[in-house]
Amino acid sequence: MDEWSLLDWVTRMLGILFFIRGIRYTRGTTVEYHNSYGGKSTASADSNPKLRNVVRVAGVAGIILGLLMIIYGGGVLDILFPFF
Repeated sequence: MDEWSLLDWVTRMLGILFFIRGIRYTRGTTVEYHNSYGGKSTASADSNPKLRNVVRVAGVAGIILGLLMIIYGGGVLDILFPFF
């Protein structure tokens, strides 16, 4: 087993955060609106179903990306972006 570099540790920690956030997006019933100036977020329970479906799709993408980051570590960048 290879030693993990700092890039591997950081990538795996970000993968855990993406995974947790993705689960929150897929299971949540509210949509959060973020204010870009103040950094505050407000939850809206009366959002339309189309917007909630978009957030759920983003949550599934976050779960997949998070799992890839946890499994492959820093090598996930080579897998996702082989042309760089």
